[in-house]
Amino acid sequence: MGRVFVVFCIDTEGPFTDPNYQFPSQLIGNWKDIDRIFLSKVFSDKFRYSFPDSNNNPAVFTWFMLNWTGFRTNPIQHDFGYHKVYDHYLKTWGKEIKKYGDEIGWHYHHASISGIGNEWGTDWFTNREYENQLCRFIIDCNFFPITYRAGGTIEDTDQSNWLEQWIPYDYSNRNGDHINWKKIEADGSKLIDILPWHKAPNSWVPYHPSNADLTKPGDMKRLVVRSLDIKSNVNIITEEEIAKAFADAKKGSDIILSLFDHDFRDREQDFTKVMEWISKYSKKEKIKFFYKSGKDAIKQFQNISSIKPLKLNIKKSNEKINIKTNKTLFNKQPFLAIKYSKNIYSWKPLFKISEDTWEYKLLPEDKNKNFGVAAHDLEGNTYTKVFKMI
Repeated sequence: MGRVFVVFCIDTEGPFTDPNYQFPSQLIGNWKDIDRIFLSKVFSDKFRYSFPDSNNNPAVFTWFMLNWTGFRTNPIQHDFGYHKVYDHYLKTWGKEIKKYGDEIGWHYHHASISGIGNEWGTDWFTNREYENQLCRFIIDCNFFPITYRAGGTIEDTDQSNWLEQWIPYDYSNRNGDHINWKKIEADGSKLIDILPWHKAPNSWVPYHPSNADLTKPGDMKRLVVRSLDIKSNVNIITEEEIAKAFADAKKGSDIILSLFDHDFRDREQDFTKVMEWISKYSKKEKIKFFYKSGKDAIKQFQNISSIKPLKLNIKKSNEKINIKTNKTLFNKQPFLAIKYSKNIYSWKPLFKISEDTWEYKLLPEDKNKNFGVAAHDLEGNTYTKVFKMI
């Protein structure tokens, strides 16, 4: 029999106010109320241990942090700015995140050409704000995400191929039996016209995508995991879907049962109901289930047990930076970021010297600047280092 790894994902976006939303009264419009109405519940022992897993462990969440940046207007009053969401969670709930073994991931909404703050872009190359955000995460927060969820779950093959360079684990597949593919988005498009997931595997078993088509299994290194809405106008999770997950595991395959929602709605009771269903079918089918972070679920699914840490040996001189790794990387090269000023950060490509060594030749404008280097290995380990070139 297979095992069921349960991953609860939160698209962590902060306050949301929109009178045109289908159910505007459900939205939470400020941080104080998000903390009081939703987060204080899910960061409690009462909630986390309400339906413990087969090892008697509490529920675990993966918080996919969003930067509201790259937009020109803010019609629905999000908390715009770099690290506004990240900083709030780490400052207010950092102890609880550590206590329960929660994970911080990355959620990215690609801005459309219009720049309107609730319209998402579908052309990955209209801007490169995603590189800017990674640079700032590394240098400002000493953080390099290993798990990812696409904003609006909008992802195409161009984005997939870019992610293949940097992010191993992608929880964006939204295919399901009851998805409302006819839903109209903010820009007037039908959901099916902007999301490719109706063509992707409808399975709780992750897959390696093809570099020619994100929705087809292929030989990429990164893994795509299906994650379905807990409760939205696109999908509402059902007890039958949970039963199906355990029936699939009973056939012998390990699965990752991943569900998501947002932090600007109170979904504590909905998550509790799902946890009750999971516990029910675990007992009924005699299948063990385990709450895991997004990263740890994939490591367990792949039976990765190595604990040897990833290290990057960085040597600096007046002319260049030399970076040597102690293990094979997931990335094609380490990610090198430079902070030139308060508002200007830049990713820089490296020159490959050998299988484990890369080099960056310093430019005159690089002197006295803050640098950040980060990478992931094939076993789910991450290394980051921030330093200054004098």
